[in-house]
Amino acid sequence: MSISFRFCRISSCLRSFVVNLATGGTAEGIARSLQGRKIVKEGVACEVVIHEFIFLVALDELQGAERLEKIAPVKSLIHL
Repeated sequence: MSISFRFCRISSCLRSFVVNLATGGTAEGIARSLQGRKIVKEGVACEVVIHEFIFLVALDELQGAERLEKIAPVKSLIHL
């Protein structure tokens, strides 16, 4: 798992990308721990907002997407 942040000068916001191999509990925990936090970059304070989750593979049987939909929309390229 990794988290990277990129500062967007056009909109003065901070975009974050969480790379994770699992949906459900792990992704939900990361999102809930980051959402609403304040990050200061170059003197500009930004609040973390989760806009969407994007996964390469979703294991539909585990119903992780349903949990994450309560936070933000979920997109998956492959459903197993």
